[in-house]
Amino acid sequence: MAKQFQPGKLNKRIQFLDFVTVDDGFGGLTESSVSVIATVWAHVKEVRSKVDDLTKDGEIGNRVETEFYIRKKAVNIQDDFIIRFNSKDYRINAFYDSELDYYIKIIATVQND
Repeated sequence: MAKQFQPGKLNKRIQFLDFVTVDDGFGGLTESSVSVIATVWAHVKEVRSKVDDLTKDGEIGNRVETEFYIRKKAVNIQDDFIIRFNSKDYRINAFYDSELDYYIKIIATVQND
Protein backbone atom coordinates (compact mmCIF):
# COMPACT_ATOMS: atom_id res chain seq x y z
CA MET A 1 0.00 0.00 0.00
CA ALA A 2 1.34 3.43 -0.96
CA LYS A 3 1.91 6.15 1.60
CA GLN A 4 -0.80 8.74 2.10
CA PHE A 5 -0.20 12.49 1.84
CA GLN A 6 -2.21 15.22 3.51
CA PRO A 7 -3.55 17.55 0.76
CA GLY A 8 -3.41 20.43 3.26
CA LYS A 9 0.39 20.34 2.95
CA LEU A 10 0.02 21.71 -0.59
CA ASN A 11 0.10 25.22 0.84
CA LYS A 12 2.56 27.12 -1.39
CA ARG A 13 1.84 28.59 -4.83
CA ILE A 14 4.45 27.89 -7.48
CA GLN A 15 4.56 28.76 -11.17
CA PHE A 16 5.90 26.71 -14.05
CA LEU A 17 7.56 28.87 -16.69
CA ASP A 18 8.82 28.13 -20.18
CA PHE A 19 10.81 30.18 -22.67
CA VAL A 20 8.87 31.65 -25.59
CA THR A 21 10.53 31.35 -28.99
CA VAL A 22 9.93 34.28 -31.34
CA ASP A 23 11.01 35.29 -34.83
CA ASP A 24 14.22 37.35 -34.70
CA GLY A 25 13.45 39.21 -37.96
CA PHE A 26 16.35 37.60 -39.83
CA GLY A 27 14.77 34.23 -40.59
CA GLY A 28 15.75 32.65 -37.31
CA LEU A 29 14.24 32.15 -33.89
CA THR A 30 15.31 33.41 -30.49
CA GLU A 31 14.17 32.79 -26.90
CA SER A 32 13.12 36.20 -25.71
CA SER A 33 10.91 35.85 -22.68
CA VAL A 34 9.23 33.40 -20.38
CA SER A 35 5.56 32.62 -20.16
CA VAL A 36 3.63 31.14 -17.27
CA ILE A 37 2.52 27.60 -18.16
CA ALA A 38 0.67 26.89 -14.90
CA THR A 39 0.27 28.09 -11.33
CA VAL A 40 -0.30 25.22 -8.90
CA TRP A 41 -0.33 24.39 -5.20
CA ALA A 42 2.75 22.57 -3.90
CA HIS A 43 4.46 21.27 -0.81
CA VAL A 44 7.97 22.79 -0.71
CA LYS A 45 10.86 21.41 1.31
CA GLU A 46 14.57 22.34 1.27
CA VAL A 47 16.41 19.05 1.66
CA ARG A 48 20.11 19.46 0.97
CA SER A 49 22.76 22.15 0.86
CA LYS A 50 26.11 21.85 -0.88
CA VAL A 51 29.01 24.29 -0.90
CA ASP A 52 30.22 24.72 -4.49
CA ASP A 53 33.32 26.18 -6.05
CA LEU A 54 33.83 29.91 -6.26
CA THR A 55 31.17 31.91 -8.09
CA LYS A 56 31.95 34.33 -10.89
CA ASP A 57 32.22 37.06 -8.22
CA GLY A 58 34.90 35.10 -6.32
CA GLU A 59 32.58 34.07 -3.49
CA ILE A 60 31.90 30.55 -2.23
CA GLY A 61 28.64 29.31 -3.72
CA ASN A 62 25.93 27.45 -1.83
CA ARG A 63 23.61 25.18 -3.79
CA VAL A 64 20.36 24.31 -2.00
CA GLU A 65 18.35 21.39 -3.33
CA THR A 66 14.60 21.79 -2.95
CA GLU A 67 11.81 19.23 -3.29
CA PHE A 68 8.43 20.24 -4.69
CA TYR A 69 5.43 17.92 -4.45
CA ILE A 70 2.47 18.60 -6.75
CA ARG A 71 -0.58 16.65 -7.86
CA LYS A 72 0.11 14.40 -10.86
CA LYS A 73 -2.54 15.98 -13.05
CA ALA A 74 -1.66 19.59 -12.17
CA VAL A 75 0.76 20.16 -15.07
CA ASN A 76 2.52 18.15 -17.78
CA ILE A 77 6.13 18.82 -16.68
CA GLN A 78 8.99 19.10 -19.16
CA ASP A 79 12.74 19.12 -18.45
CA ASP A 80 13.25 22.70 -19.61
CA PHE A 81 10.53 24.26 -17.44
CA ILE A 82 11.53 26.69 -14.70
CA ILE A 83 9.80 26.81 -11.32
CA ARG A 84 9.23 30.23 -9.76
CA PHE A 85 8.71 30.27 -5.99
CA ASN A 86 9.19 33.19 -3.59
CA SER A 87 10.62 35.36 -6.39
CA LYS A 88 13.36 32.80 -7.12
CA ASP A 89 13.71 30.72 -10.27
CA TYR A 90 14.54 27.04 -9.86
CA ARG A 91 16.04 24.71 -12.48
CA ILE A 92 14.39 21.26 -12.54
CA ASN A 93 17.03 18.57 -11.96
CA ALA A 94 14.70 15.56 -11.83
CA PHE A 95 11.02 14.67 -11.51
CA TYR A 96 9.25 11.37 -11.03
CA ASP A 97 6.19 9.76 -9.52
CA SER A 98 6.40 10.04 -5.78
CA GLU A 99 6.01 7.12 -3.40
CA LEU A 100 2.92 9.05 -2.31
CA ASP A 101 -0.31 8.34 -4.19
CA TYR A 102 -1.30 10.86 -6.89
CA TYR A 103 1.76 13.13 -6.51
CA ILE A 104 4.90 14.02 -8.45
CA LYS A 105 8.19 14.79 -6.71
CA ILE A 106 10.38 17.45 -8.33
CA ILE A 107 13.98 18.08 -7.29
CA ALA A 108 15.25 21.54 -8.24
CA THR A 109 17.98 24.06 -7.44
CA VAL A 110 17.96 27.85 -7.55
CA GLN A 111 19.13 29.14 -10.93
CA ASN A 112 22.18 31.37 -10.88
CA ASP A 113 21.93 34.57 -12.89
